[in-house]
Amino acid sequence: MSKTQIMIVEDEGLVALEIKEALERMGYDVSHVVSSGDDALNKVVTDRPDLILMDIRIQGKKDGIDTAKAIHDDYNVPVVYLTAHSDEKTLERAKLTESYGYILKPFKDQDLKVTIEIALSKAEKEKDIVGSRKQYSLILRSLNEGVIVTDTKGIIKYANETALAILQYMPAEILGKNIIKIFKLLDKETKKSVPIPITKPVIENSIVASLNYLLVNKQGREIQIDCSIAPLKNGNQVTVGIIIVFKNLDDNKRDKEIQLELKRSKEYQLNILPEKGKTINSITCNWLFYPSLFGSGDLFNFLRLDNSHVAFYLLDVMGHGFSAAILSITINNFLSHDIAKLGVLKSYNYQKQPVLLSAPADVIVELNDRFYFKANDNPFFTLIYGVIDTANNKCTVARAGHIYPVLQKNNGDIARIESQGHAVGVFPEIQITEKEFDFATGDRLFLYSDGLIELNRNTREFSESHILDVIQKNRQKSLDELIKNMEILIHEWKQEKQFDDDIAFFALEKE
Repeated sequence: MSKTQIMIVEDEGLVALEIKEALERMGYDVSHVVSSGDDALNKVVTDRPDLILMDIRIQGKKDGIDTAKAIHDDYNVPVVYLTAHSDEKTLERAKLTESYGYILKPFKDQDLKVTIEIALSKAEKEKDIVGSRKQYSLILRSLNEGVIVTDTKGIIKYANETALAILQYMPAEILGKNIIKIFKLLDKETKKSVPIPITKPVIENSIVASLNYLLVNKQGREIQIDCSIAPLKNGNQVTVGIIIVFKNLDDNKRDKEIQLELKRSKEYQLNILPEKGKTINSITCNWLFYPSLFGSGDLFNFLRLDNSHVAFYLLDVMGHGFSAAILSITINNFLSHDIAKLGVLKSYNYQKQPVLLSAPADVIVELNDRFYFKANDNPFFTLIYGVIDTANNKCTVARAGHIYPVLQKNNGDIARIESQGHAVGVFPEIQITEKEFDFATGDRLFLYSDGLIELNRNTREFSESHILDVIQKNRQKSLDELIKNMEILIHEWKQEKQFDDDIAFFALEKE
């Protein structure tokens, strides 16, 4: 069994050494000893200790309390404060960070051990509780069945998203109301009103199952449903409410068709993407891609233009679903040089022989001419398009409203490629600038969509800083290893298999 990993944040070297030796005597492992809040935040990303001992007075702009709050918000690692300060104001600030303990210097080994074990036990219990709540909440929200929970008198306490969608109510309109006034049933044959049988589960401790009725929603629409009503019990097996689970039978067939089409569109888009590790003219690619639950508007690729030129792009169609997926696939076709006259990457003479590679800015302007429509709901997309001249080690990039790509030189230096330009399809005419830079052996270029930097956890975004951190820390590793480490960090951050927005991260390297 692995030992408990503890990080020490203490700016007095001798004190830090004494704490480290005390922890090791107790049988703990010390992952790192750092002296500032910034160092602690950097190390917690890679170390993920089981617990942090944090001195309140430390080096840097952030004191121990500010650092502990940031660690709690982002990484949920338990923190125990070590300090010689016991004034009331300090204690109040410490309490606001939801710390797991507070021990005054100087302290005895036994006192420290007891505080650590209590903190670890508390953290483990909270982890189980929070994990269970998240799991149950996620299950209820993602069910295709409507779920309503009432008390024993029929007052609605909870309704999941599916229930609200079927009934056509907002949460504020339904919570606190009696189920009888909301859940109106009709006999399927006679169309006469049928009272919802909520008393039987409470009185007889039984389940009323498979009621094949018509439900009348707020808009007056009659929906064929299958419904089960059961008593809801607490830990002592006392009935404390009623749970109603119902399914829209009219939508079953349509839902299956929609899910099948979403699956097909995702599979088609995945087939368009380049093979991981593919090399064209000494340029190698790797990537990660998570289409959203609703269908993807992100797409990327790279292709050979001639013996010494490689084109690449990453596009992001605004919105989700079939329309975004169809538009992204259509744009992909235009960004392919083998569509004869419809292609935009090369200019042709009358003999249909390619005579000139189109400049990246010209490609984007041409796409805007083709995809701007005079409509209120005109579709639009952001785009990075570039060409690498592998013979001269040069790269030219044009940008249309997209996040700046990131260049990492072979010495590890990182810079954004800040060319200017509007998104495609917003205005009838757009101005696009280009950026040329050296792209030599060992250099890397990274493109990604806003779905990655806006990946949300507890109202905090993943942010570009995490992306740059992964890029920098994996400089000496292969692109494949870098991508795997990025995936690990994404799943640790979000902790869900499905994402609300598309996530695309595309990397190119000059061999």
